[in-house]
Amino acid sequence: PYTAITCIDYLTATLCYLTRSRFPSAYRYDDQKHLRVITKPLTFEGMMDAAFNQIRQYGENTPAIIIRLMESCITIHESATLPKHRKTVEKHVEMLYNSARDSIKERNDFKDLKERYKKFKA
Repeated sequence: PYTAITCIDYLTATLCYLTRSRFPSAYRYDDQKHLRVITKPLTFEGMMDAAFNQIRQYGENTPAIIIRLMESCITIHESATLPKHRKTVEKHVEMLYNSARDSIKERNDFKDLKERYKKFKA
């Protein structure tokens, strides 16, 4: 799980940076201010989904990965100032916790995750 944990750490740093970034508009104008193109915009939610969904899904049977993802969510949530960013992180915390309830069999591993979940909810 060391490679996954290292990736999670890098993704966490990037997502913390993105909580303070302005995403570009979906609208592109020419020099005369005429609308020319409408793109599918990048969003914080889309970036976080892309970063963490597959890791959560494939790592759900590895407590170290799930616990690190929960720690990452705590860090990102602390960095986020916009309500929509915080709500995105909260969604991921709930998905992590729900997945872990079903997949983590070792009581002490689940206890470790639950402590972090309680810290997040406090």
